[in-house]
Amino acid sequence: VVGELEDLRYIDVKQTIRFIEENRDIVRGVKVRVAKHAVGANGVTPLLLARDIADAVGLPLMVHFAPQPPTLSEILPILKSKDILTHVFNGNTPILDGDGCIRRDVIEARKRGVVMDVGHGAGSFNFDIAEKALKQGFKPDTVSTDVHSTSIKGPLFDLPTTMSKFVNMGLDIEEVLYAATVKPAETLQMAEKIGNLNIGSSGDVAVFDLVYGEYDFHDTSGKTLRGDRRLVNVLTICKGQVVKRY
Repeated sequence: VVGELEDLRYIDVKQTIRFIEENRDIVRGVKVRVAKHAVGANGVTPLLLARDIADAVGLPLMVHFAPQPPTLSEILPILKSKDILTHVFNGNTPILDGDGCIRRDVIEARKRGVVMDVGHGAGSFNFDIAEKALKQGFKPDTVSTDVHSTSIKGPLFDLPTTMSKFVNMGLDIEEVLYAATVKPAETLQMAEKIGNLNIGSSGDVAVFDLVYGEYDFHDTSGKTLRGDRRLVNVLTICKGQVVKRY
């Protein structure tokens, strides 16, 4: 949906809080798109309303922030510890300043506990931004897909492909696995049940082969990264049962 927050009448704070309270077992956070094609002339007002909702129910706030306006300078001060900034490596509203360095306010946001999420999607991942950030030691906290009916057709495709991109950009496979499993579980306050193989956890397992060869990976800006390895899923277990492959 485009322009979903151009009309503030679509934001019912009380009803949203009520819905969350009635569905605590499945609701893990509050998501808001704060981009020019979503909020129109309303600026950060939808974000502030989402902030009120998240605070009222004690859940993290996830913010889609590009393309601007609103600007990162307007958005970041509103985010708190355990909130999530998604699409951090998009090419429309870079987390880099004019000199190609990580913006100071982005660094400060991370220091106070804001989670930096990939959220690849169909239009929110740029190799140039990601590689410049990684070279400065700015790694994603969580590696995620933003998979939907469009992005699943490429260049996103799936989580193993997204993880493979970061392995080929120089991250250790252990770092990538952690960012795709343990950290998301912690961020969603579900670490006791998912993201681990402890006794009493959900018994969900994905088994991968790390396959070597020549592979082309694509971002959402039309750029290509030539890699020499990729993660390939060979077995999936859900709640202790092997998932049939089709």
